[in-house]
Amino acid sequence: MKITEHIKKSNGKTLFSFEIIPPKKGNNIQELYDNIDPLMEFKPPFIDVTTSREEYIYIDKDNGLLDRKTTRTRPGSLGICAAIKHKYDVDTVPHVLCGGFTKEETEYLLVDCHYLGIENAMALRGDAMAHQKYFEPSKGGHQYAKELVSQIKDLNSGRYLHNIIEADYKSDFCIGVAGYPEKHLESPSLQTDLQHLKEKVDAGADYIVTQMFFDNQKYFDFVEAAKNAGIHVPIIPGIKPIAVKRHLQLLPQVFRIDLPESLIAAVQTCKTNKDIRQVGVEWAIQQSKELLAAGVPVLHYYSMGKSDNIKKIATAIQNFTTYLKSNDSFIDYTYLWDLICQSNKSLFDKGVNLVILNLPLDDITSNINIICPTNYYSISKFDPKKDTVFIIQKYEYFEPIYIVIDQSKTNTVSIATTKLYTPELISKVPQLKILTNT
Repeated sequence: MKITEHIKKSNGKTLFSFEIIPPKKGNNIQELYDNIDPLMEFKPPFIDVTTSREEYIYIDKDNGLLDRKTTRTRPGSLGICAAIKHKYDVDTVPHVLCGGFTKEETEYLLVDCHYLGIENAMALRGDAMAHQKYFEPSKGGHQYAKELVSQIKDLNSGRYLHNIIEADYKSDFCIGVAGYPEKHLESPSLQTDLQHLKEKVDAGADYIVTQMFFDNQKYFDFVEAAKNAGIHVPIIPGIKPIAVKRHLQLLPQVFRIDLPESLIAAVQTCKTNKDIRQVGVEWAIQQSKELLAAGVPVLHYYSMGKSDNIKKIATAIQNFTTYLKSNDSFIDYTYLWDLICQSNKSLFDKGVNLVILNLPLDDITSNINIICPTNYYSISKFDPKKDTVFIIQKYEYFEPIYIVIDQSKTNTVSIATTKLYTPELISKVPQLKILTNT
């Protein structure tokens, strides 16, 4: 099934998907399966499979000179797509690159995809080779992703490179392209980059997947700017959790993206990579909850072949979604989140994850366990006759929220913190009151 059909069929429900990289040449594919298996419980409608472009290696010759050879470290993207599709009965999306492929080789790849029943393709220019300052197309290949999109679109119409074939069995690929909330590293401006994105959509792209970002406002601004530029296809946010300390330097350097100061500070306080990985999970959960509340079509995770952190994120989102659906008395999460963000733009940057409860006292402990991992919160009595206080240390590395459930009034939930709530917010939401003595 096409990605756009999956989105349409979901009827507004946010879907879950992820992206994998092929194993290195000589490695067993079972390692890849072992990382995919834990994520299949979340029922992803599709899985992306990256394609690595060629690279040069140098082999010593008997005469002391070096012989340059072309190789691929992670080949087999199409075979992996077919294997995953067969093993898990899930749609796969091969990444089709300009770099490293001639137009003829691209056509052969697409024909193979068509025969395998693969209905989606991600059209990407690809990166420059290690020895190149800027991207250079392969001889006989495409310079830009929009040209690749046009070739795929032509194939859907029965127009091959060197002839037009009248056939009833034509391909009908759903075409994805990349979008950059903080602009492509080679674009002189975000507006120029949006113009290039519009050209890809006009050439036939059906949906967009963004490069990773760590500030959701960058995504929201990008989506709005894309709409203003006349782009009206689904825009799927791409999310990558921080995993190691060197990501603080590597990700901005390679992808030209900004990292929020509070995320940087949290990572720098960590003593081990395990701690850093947990910070990455917690931040991605916060990102995902806000994106979920905004109604994004898909939450798409860059797994890089490891699934333990993606599973933690997906579990938290699944539990939170289940909780929202099963509690009619739950105060409108999206509405309050919007109000709070309007009143204090730095709320999300501070790493605070909003939790609001309106439940009978007997149900509070069991329900809060659904939202908060064990040991991430504490309970203390504020007034045994009227109130119960939850001090929510939602995550290990970010600030707590104090939640007061007032039993004396049916629909009253008070959230107390001296840092986050402004008089303007309190006046807008009558149910909230600030407790300065907490």
